[in-house]
Amino acid sequence: MSHHGAAPYPRPSYGGLPPPPPGMMPRPFPGPFPPMMGAYMKPKLPKPLPCTVPSSTLYLSHLNERAKPKILRQAIRTLYAPFGDIVKVVVRHDRRMRGQAFVVFKDVATATKALEATQARTMLLDKPLMVQYARAETDVTVRRRAERGEDGTSVEGQDPAAEAVSKTDPAHVQAVLQEHRTRRQAASQEHKAHRDEALRLLTSTMAAQASHAAAIAAAAANPDPLANPSPAPPPPPPFITPATVPAHLAEHLFPGLPTHPPASLPHKILFLQGLPAEVTEADLKAAFETYAGFQEVRLVPGKSDIAFVEYETEEQAVAAKSAFGEDPKINGHTFRMDYAKR
Repeated sequence: MSHHGAAPYPRPSYGGLPPPPPGMMPRPFPGPFPPMMGAYMKPKLPKPLPCTVPSSTLYLSHLNERAKPKILRQAIRTLYAPFGDIVKVVVRHDRRMRGQAFVVFKDVATATKALEATQARTMLLDKPLMVQYARAETDVTVRRRAERGEDGTSVEGQDPAAEAVSKTDPAHVQAVLQEHRTRRQAASQEHKAHRDEALRLLTSTMAAQASHAAAIAAAAANPDPLANPSPAPPPPPPFITPATVPAHLAEHLFPGLPTHPPASLPHKILFLQGLPAEVTEADLKAAFETYAGFQEVRLVPGKSDIAFVEYETEEQAVAAKSAFGEDPKINGHTFRMDYAKR
């Protein structure tokens, strides 16, 4: 097939990704591809999907960048005050965080209610608001939990009364906060490294496909292939698919595609695994009854490493699970916590 008598052109490249369905094919490039077609196509990774993991902190974006921080902070408080207690509104006006803010609520249930009410078509200072759960806990949330002695740490052999006093000590609170910042920074660096690796893979694949297309175009434009045969074009590079890339890259190249088993849905019963053998029912009750709605702890006969904790409502169980953080601990030992299957 030719275009106005020009030599046949190859199928266009799609940045290393599979081509769209036939009914959605873009209009072909009119004529042979330029030798450096890939040089004009800057590769970009898809934007990450909004965070859906419940949190007591909401992340706001697409805010009015011209508004002063004080006015923006006041407008956010006015918008979210009807939904419940607001611990803090974080607005930074540096270049990296311009147009963004965080709203820290007292609990997850309040944040969820505020999110659902303002998620669609909400205007703030003449701009449509974009809101989602924050991907990481803020320093404010971690500090409040540490000051209340709910950080999950324990000093082995220490008297419970003395331990309760030591947990409210400023030095202990600062240590918990510093540990949280270290973990958050490590997670951020790992996320950036994976995203950079995915971008390099996409860039190299696009360059290889552009070179392959240029070789085919040069061969097709040869006026006398019999007298002056063109070299055989290199084999086309493979498409990037979820099956051909590691899972840590697939989540950046194909956001929204499940690369691991989905997390269980929220439930009013929490399922604990990997509990240390010395943890008793009384220890679990003391750790979980501090959260609203606590009902009971149920141990499994013959299996000392698992247990169930029940709350009155699903929202209260979500709040308790969130309070323990990503690495829940009891008596200084880490364990796994998830929602019980329905």
